[in-house]
Amino acid sequence: MKIIYKPKGRAAEYAPFAVNPYLGKCEGGCKYCYVPRIPDGGNFKGEPRSKEDYLERLAHDIKRLPDHVPPILFSFTHDPYQPIEEELRLVRQSIRMLHAAGVPVMILTKFPHLAMRDFDLLTPHDWFGVTLTFNDPEKSKEWEPGADLPAERIRALREARRRGIQTWASLEPVIDLTETRELIRRTHEYVDLYRVGMLNYHKTPRPVNWPMAGIIIIRTLNFYNANYKFKKDLKELVYKERASVIEIEYSSGASEFPEILDPPLRDPGRFKQEGLR
Repeated sequence: MKIIYKPKGRAAEYAPFAVNPYLGKCEGGCKYCYVPRIPDGGNFKGEPRSKEDYLERLAHDIKRLPDHVPPILFSFTHDPYQPIEEELRLVRQSIRMLHAAGVPVMILTKFPHLAMRDFDLLTPHDWFGVTLTFNDPEKSKEWEPGADLPAERIRALREARRRGIQTWASLEPVIDLTETRELIRRTHEYVDLYRVGMLNYHKTPRPVNWPMAGIIIIRTLNFYNANYKFKKDLKELVYKERASVIEIEYSSGASEFPEILDPPLRDPGRFKQEGLR
């Protein structure tokens, strides 16, 4: 099995190539995680551990990469900077190996206190990102008990931007719309790209009208002139709500939904009814 692989399904919307250095249970303990629900469990059983002969197999795969490879993502099925990385340093070694081959990386983590150790390796060609679900630290502890708190993740984004590293935030899953909007408000000045997606594998604390929630998030992002990409399933729900929207590639501001700036809503009362205000 390859170390550098092509993600499938929803994951393929994030990156064409990815690496997961670790096996076993992820120490983030996120309630909404999809990995334990997939058929093979993503090798999610047992204590966290390195994949067998990981670095040798990575070196083998790097030699077989095509030219002009886009950034390779760390990681989907496990957080690359969970505590075991502090000892094994596989991600750090991976970054060096990929850079030596001229390949940039894209980081996604909920453990930025450890990821910041590797900022000395990241360049303006790389991307550093964190998952942002809650602004409220108590809610974060409830849903992501092993992960760093929101303030630490936001601080890492700010520091990455200061160092000239490209930054991104995964607003997936959206669990509480009010929290998501506050996170955008707090981070828009130093996030280069937002990725937005629904909560798919766990019930939300209260019912969510996803098409209307999507429109609210779009308006919030547009208000701050932010760059963003919506996951396909949420995008399709928004299209159904606003059938006249024409997709364009994001550049800034109105990115994927140019007509949803401040249009009249079909039924504004639904926002209050659905608990979206």
